Amino acid sequence: MKKKIKYLVENICSFFYITNEKKLLKIIDSYEYVSFDIFDTLVRRDVKVPEDVFQIVEDYYNKKYPEDCIKRFKEVRQESYYRAKSCSSFEEVSLEEIYESMIEYTIEQRKVLMNIEIIVEKDLIHVCESMLSIYQECVRKGKKIFITSDMYLPAYFIENILQDAGYGSYDKLYLSCTERVTKKSGHLFQKLLEDNQVSQKNIVHIGDSFFHDYLGASKVGVKALLIKK
Repeated sequence: MKKKIKYLVENICSFFYITNEKKLLKIIDSYEYVSFDIFDTLVRRDVKVPEDVFQIVEDYYNKKYPEDCIKRFKEVRQESYYRAKSCSSFEEVSLEEIYESMIEYTIEQRKVLMNIEIIVEKDLIHVCESMLSIYQECVRKGKKIFITSDMYLPAYFIENILQDAGYGSYDKLYLSCTERVTKKSGHLFQKLLEDNQVSQKNIVHIGDSFFHDYLGASKVGVKALLIKK
């Protein structure tokens, strides 16, 4: 059933994708402000799906600590995210809060695993060259740039990977774990607009997710452009 739903969503999304770089830049030219998603837009992970990161974390940990091997970390890590969210009064939780809810492991194990996850994430990330050229063109034309993402990873980590990937010239970073609201609900976009006194008509958002980027932006009247992963 899940596969059928995923296939249906992917087919619906195909009508919204913009695959031509010149067309994308032409649309962007009409706006003073540009917002970019991060993962699968500006940068990509070298995994099939994001959850594969957690399996790599488990393998890394077990190789480093063979005397203290763990099992099912991928499942536990995903369960801990939803457990943390269910206990939170906010729309999004932080990486620290996710690991605090990881009752299956000791405090010391959690600390080590969280550090390993950050190391693994950094090792797996690489720049999306086509989006880097679009980003650089926006900088050249004097666009005001925001980075907007539904993400639990800490701000300092995101800032570092953006800098390393060549995305240093942005005005402000908006992360759901920092602002405590998400793109998917539309509230993160609303905060961006209010903080910077930006009109919905003057900003365009670029991302890969139909639900988080396209529909989330649309909820507050922001134009969104979908790119293919």
